[in-house]
Amino acid sequence: MPSITSVHNAQVKRATALHTRRGRKKYGCFLIEGEKLIEEALYAGIRVLEIYCTECCAPAPFLSERIRVHTTSAHVMEKISTLQTPQSQIAVAEVPIRNELALCEDGNYLLLENLEDPGNIGTIMRTVEALGVRGVLFCGSAVDVYSPKVLRGSMGSSLRVPTKHFENANEAVQAFRSANMSLWGGALCDSSIPVTQMREGCSVIAVGNESTGLSSELLSACEGVIRIPMASNVDSLSAPIAAAILLWEVWGRQRCDT
Repeated sequence: MPSITSVHNAQVKRATALHTRRGRKKYGCFLIEGEKLIEEALYAGIRVLEIYCTECCAPAPFLSERIRVHTTSAHVMEKISTLQTPQSQIAVAEVPIRNELALCEDGNYLLLENLEDPGNIGTIMRTVEALGVRGVLFCGSAVDVYSPKVLRGSMGSSLRVPTKHFENANEAVQAFRSANMSLWGGALCDSSIPVTQMREGCSVIAVGNESTGLSSELLSACEGVIRIPMASNVDSLSAPIAAAILLWEVWGRQRCDT
């Protein structure tokens, strides 16, 4: 296990560049921090190229010989890590080529429009996987599912949950219409009905931006708008909580009952 002691080492600089979306795009790689997440990545078939660790926290010897292991000083680990307190192991993995997520009329999907917080997105993707939702569709602002915050928030789910990105609401709506899919939006408005009253046949549930909610373009294309009944002194929930409740009421409860 070659030892690296300088933060100016070329490999360390390359690993540090993966903190940013630009660096991940340039090298086609991303960071995985922590032994548990590294294991999740390996089980998901992600190609791990190298692992950095302190000498006392070397990974298990059964790892593939193709994975280079570098022992480093605590100072170097602090440089590579995106956390204030680094994990004992940090891996560099190759961004996989994902198969295009196919849309189907009888599927169940969550659409996220212009969500900005990577931690929220990670939490939502973990919920999506737990409730057996087929995939996450992104609309508007591009989302990097290999962001360190998304990976941590999802606890590895973002490595497994299928995704698809639409540039804007119009592109998403056209795709849904072509696939004969029923779109419902989550929002507080005069026309919304309690989620417990929506009828069967929903293909896509849309959740909007943390501050502004769903765009008028997307709302106008929805077959129906649903809301979560709440106490009168509360007017909104965080995006992850709202998504979790909507998914549970529409699909999760039925899945649990069966």
